[in-house]
Amino acid sequence: METSGDPKHGVCVCGPSSVLNALDQRSKTLKQAADEVPAMEPLQETAYNPISSADAVIRYAGSFVPSWAGTIAIDLLPAILVFVLAIAQAAIRSGRDGLSIEETLTLADLKAAINAMKDVEISMGVADSEIQRRVASIDPEPTTKLEAAE
Repeated sequence: METSGDPKHGVCVCGPSSVLNALDQRSKTLKQAADEVPAMEPLQETAYNPISSADAVIRYAGSFVPSWAGTIAIDLLPAILVFVLAIAQAAIRSGRDGLSIEETLTLADLKAAINAMKDVEISMGVADSEIQRRVASIDPEPTTKLEAAE
């Protein structure tokens, strides 16, 4: 059966014999890599010797200031960002002095105002229909009074 695809990456669109061929190729690659392992230079073992707390303080004293500086910087970063944001907002708002409400209206304020107007219109429509229902129940025939007035 013929194979198609990229044999380097093991992609085949083919039958069972090509799968066996791909497995055979993969096993040869793995065997070659396994044969190279004994020829490699052995790794040097690292020995870890425990030291006392006093020796550790003396040995790593030079790392104290940079590590603490980094830690403090990371802890203060959110505060610095909030401070910068507050300054930016203050600068934006200071430029709005003397402007009318229409000129300082934000998009969120506009959306809230539009939603409030829709709510008022809906409640007014309900109120109008309730008033009309009550008037109709009190005075069922308003046309007869108009005719009587003429």
